[in-house]
Amino acid sequence: MNRDKRSSLEILKDIQRAHNSPKPAPKRYSALVTSEEIQCPPLNDEVLSKLNENQPLFITRHMNAEHLEKALEGFFHFGTIEGYNPQDKKLGESRFGDFQEGRQRDHYFSETGHFKSFRSNPDVLIEEAYARDGIAVEYTANDYCSCSTIGRFSEARARQLKSKGNPSVGAYITYDLAKLKDAINMLVAKRPELIGRRLVGQCVRYRNKDRNWHVADNFVRADDRASFSRWLSIAFVKAPAYEHELEFRLLLLDAASPGGLPSNTAPLFLQDPIIAECIVDSGKFD
Repeated sequence: MNRDKRSSLEILKDIQRAHNSPKPAPKRYSALVTSEEIQCPPLNDEVLSKLNENQPLFITRHMNAEHLEKALEGFFHFGTIEGYNPQDKKLGESRFGDFQEGRQRDHYFSETGHFKSFRSNPDVLIEEAYARDGIAVEYTANDYCSCSTIGRFSEARARQLKSKGNPSVGAYITYDLAKLKDAINMLVAKRPELIGRRLVGQCVRYRNKDRNWHVADNFVRADDRASFSRWLSIAFVKAPAYEHELEFRLLLLDAASPGGLPSNTAPLFLQDPIIAECIVDSGKFD
């Protein structure tokens, strides 16, 4: 079947069947980068329902100890996918697309390290480029995003999270996920500015989302990967280096334009006692 003509649901089923993560790709720098925003098609009710399958019973959010009291009162925070990118940069690995939130890259290398011409789309033509470290085409997407850990609280896992780039965390809250999603949907329905947004949740998959190609030095690029597949990769795939997080993501998205949240959108804050009613456990740790 032509990949461009495959439905979103078919692509999603193929991705969910892939259980084995490949070995991490070599870390590469790109001499030249061109960036494009993905144009993901609308998600119908069938695809949205599929995205909400296989949910864990509980999720745990780790936070700074000083935020615990407010969270116990029913405060819930959605950041953005784009907003997590600066946190990746603190880990010193964000020069590689695979480690960057909100983006995915295709890297192209010629045998000689020189491109006579490289055309990515009608608007991008690179000529006589001495790109020894390749040319990268980068795709970006953004949605409201809340990151948690799958399952109940584990002190060992919390300490591991703290030791790997999250030194300030010292408290946790565990939620009944089904109740939490119902509560969030109820609150979103009361906010006129959020009408049309849908809540979807997925366990993050850990594998390489970037791709490497060796091509001729006279190259015209045809995008053979559907925008829906790219959006899934950006939203729910992280590099294997983050596998210790065992992450579950809740996205609050515009079903008519997934990934299309404007850049620099501020975080979203919800607060209501009905969120507090979803809490099944909480506490602090060293």
